[in-house]
Amino acid sequence: MSEQQPNGHETDDPVDICPAAGENFFRHVNDEWLKETEIPASSSRWGAFDILRHKTSERLAGIAEAASRVLNPKKGSNEQLVGDFYKSYTDMETRNALGLAPIDTLRSQIDAIQGPKELATCIAELSLMGPNAFMGMTAAEDKRNAGFNVFYLGQGGYRLPDRDYYLSGDESMRKTQEQYREHLTNMFKLAGRNDEDAVAAAKSVYDIEYELAKASRPRAEVRKSENNYTKYTIDDFKAEFRGIDWDAYFAGMGIPDISEIVVRQPEFLTRLGTLMRETDMSSLKNYLEIALLEYMAPSLSQEFIDEKFDFFGTKLSGITEQKPIEERAISALGATDLVNASGPLYCELYFDQSDKVRLTQIVEDVCRAFARRVEALDWMTPETKALTLQKLAGIDFKMGFPDKWIDVSSVDVRPDEYAENRMRLTRFQSKRILAQVGKPYDRSEWSMAPTTVNACADLKRDMTFPAAILQPPFYDPTRDDAYNYGAIGAVIGHELSHFFDDQGSKYDLDGNLRDWWSLEDRTNFEGRAQSFVDYYSMQSADGLPVNGELTQGENIADVAGVMIAYDAYQASQARADADDSLDGLTPEQRFFTGFAKVWPTKERPEHAKQSRLADPHSPAEVRVNATLGINQAFLDAFGIKPDDPMYVPEDKRPKLLW
Repeated sequence: MSEQQPNGHETDDPVDICPAAGENFFRHVNDEWLKETEIPASSSRWGAFDILRHKTSERLAGIAEAASRVLNPKKGSNEQLVGDFYKSYTDMETRNALGLAPIDTLRSQIDAIQGPKELATCIAELSLMGPNAFMGMTAAEDKRNAGFNVFYLGQGGYRLPDRDYYLSGDESMRKTQEQYREHLTNMFKLAGRNDEDAVAAAKSVYDIEYELAKASRPRAEVRKSENNYTKYTIDDFKAEFRGIDWDAYFAGMGIPDISEIVVRQPEFLTRLGTLMRETDMSSLKNYLEIALLEYMAPSLSQEFIDEKFDFFGTKLSGITEQKPIEERAISALGATDLVNASGPLYCELYFDQSDKVRLTQIVEDVCRAFARRVEALDWMTPETKALTLQKLAGIDFKMGFPDKWIDVSSVDVRPDEYAENRMRLTRFQSKRILAQVGKPYDRSEWSMAPTTVNACADLKRDMTFPAAILQPPFYDPTRDDAYNYGAIGAVIGHELSHFFDDQGSKYDLDGNLRDWWSLEDRTNFEGRAQSFVDYYSMQSADGLPVNGELTQGENIADVAGVMIAYDAYQASQARADADDSLDGLTPEQRFFTGFAKVWPTKERPEHAKQSRLADPHSPAEVRVNATLGINQAFLDAFGIKPDDPMYVPEDKRPKLLW
C-alpha cells in the first residue's frame, strides 16, 4: 500500500528497507533508530529531546539523592533545598497518611464562599498557588512599553489540551469528553462526595469549562501578537469587565494599587463576567474545588495520583505506566524556582565551560550569515534592512547558565511536607513575579532553566540556550563542524529567525510591538509568509494534516534556520579545511545529516492528535522532509533529482530569506 509522504509524494516503501536520501531523508538518516526503538510505556512520545530529558533527569536525580543524604545541611543552602524537596516527594508513606490534609484549609476557604468578594479572593489565592482559575494571568514585559513589566489577563481556565476537545463533535472527541466527565466525577468521589453529588458536581464543572472553551480564541489566533493586546487603566478595566470583584481580586494577588492592565482577549473576559453572574454559587465552588484538586493531585496520596494519571496519562495520551517516582520528583522540582538551587549543582558537574568558545563561534557565524541574507534581499527596502540589522546586532545570547541565580534560600522546604513545599514554592514564584509589575524589566533573568532540554527566543531581544541542550545529538564536541553546524547551528538559526518571523518581525529593535516596517515591506513579507502556510498545510504525518497557520512561525524558523546555518558553515571553512569525507559522507552531506539526527521521534496516536491541535511545531518527519525538500543546497548535496519524492519543484517552494 502506498503511503502519503510529508511532502505530498506517494511511494511504495517496504518497511524493512532503508529509504534512499531522495526518497525520505528523515527515515534515511534515522531508519535504524525508528525500527529498533519502542516508545517507553511511561511516555507518549520518544525522540532526541525526550531521551536527553531522561538523561538529564537521571543526572539530577543523582544530585538530589546525594543532597538528601547530607547530614545537617545549612538551612537555605542548595543542598538542603534540593535534598529535602526530593525527600518529601519520594516519601509516599507520609503523603498517603496525610491524604487531603495539606489542602484542607483551602478547601474550607472554598466551601465558606458566600458572595462575590470571597469568590474573587479565593480565585486570587488559587492563582497564586498554581491553578489559573477561570482565566489566565501573568506579569511580563509590556509588549508596547518595552523595559517595564505589566499585568496580563486573558483566556484560560479549562483543563483539556485545547478548546476543540470541548467543541468538536468528532466521535473520538465525544468519547474523550465523556471520559473527562467520568474523571471529574471520580475526583469528587475521592474528595468525599457521594455518587449522586459527584456526578452532579462534575457536570457543573464541565459545563463551566465548556463555556470557557467556547469563549476562547483558537490557538492560531492567539499567536497573532497585535490582536492579543489591549491596555486599560484600572478604572476603565473595572468599568468594562463586570461580574468579578476586581478590588478583592487584586488585593488577594498582592497588587492592590495596580494602575493599568493588559487584556489579551477582551471578549473572553466579557463572557466570563456574564458566566460568573449567571452561574449559581455552588457550581462556581465546585469548579474551584476541582481546580485545586487537579492541580494538587500529583502532590497528594497515591489514589489521587493514580486517578489523574488514568485520565490525563492513559486515556488522553496513551501512556500505560507512570514514570519512576524519582523522575517525577525531578520534573516537579523543575517546575519551581528551585531550578536556581539544582541548576548550580548540575552545571558544576556537567557543563564544560570550554565548549562556550566553540559555541560562541557558531553563534557569531550564524548571525553574520543571517545579516548577509538580509542585505541580499531584493524585496526589502534599504530603510527596513538597516533597522533589521540593528535589531539583529542588539540580540543577547544566553549560553549555559546565568551569571546571577535567583535567590531561593528563604523558601521553607521541609523533608516531610511535599504538598506544602509545592504550595510555598509556587506562592514564592508568583509573588516574586507579581512584585515586578510596574517596575523595570530585568533582562538578566533567564526565561528557561539551565537544566531544560530546549532553546528559546523571546521575540524581542534574548535567545537562551540552556546547558542541558548543549550535548549530543544537539551539540557533540567529538564531532566535526559540519555535523555541529547542521545540528546546534540550525537550532541557533531557528531561534534567531524567530525575531524576524511572522510574529517576531512585529517587534522593533527596542522590543516594542509596533509597525516599524514600511507598508511595502510588510505586504511583501506577508505574501511570502502565506506561502509557508500554504506549503505546510499540504503536509501530513501519521494520517493527520498539519495546521499551516498554527505552525507558521516554527516552519519559517525551521527553513530559515537550516539555510542560515548552512551559510555559516560554508563561511567557517575559510578558517579551516574540512575533511572531504567522513563516514562516507561529504561535509555538506554531514551537515544535513546532523540536522536530521536531531529529529528522530515516535509518538502515540493520542499524542499526535493533541499535537496537531495544540503544538505550534510540525511533526518531526515534516520538520525534516518538508524543510529540506525546498533547500537547493540539500538537493545538490545528495544529487536529488526532480523525479525523486524529496524534490519540491522550484515554483512550489516558499521563499522568504532568499
